[in-house]
Amino acid sequence: GQTSHASVVAVRLNKTCVVGCKALKVYETEERAEINGHTIRYGDPISIDGRMGLLLQGSHPVREELHILPI
Repeated sequence: GQTSHASVVAVRLNKTCVVGCKALKVYETEERAEINGHTIRYGDPISIDGRMGLLLQGSHPVREELHILPI
């Protein structure tokens, strides 16, 4: 969740993070991963939607969000 250690560290490092991705299987020695019947190989472009918790194949446009803080 949003308060997990990985999430907090990612925010501090200004990185996008998806945690609890149970469907993702990583095979480090084979340099590939599988999720829902799709294979991702080392070097394949992926995109991460941290707000929606999505891992997407391919390069997708980046959309920056502005955060309005209450005064």
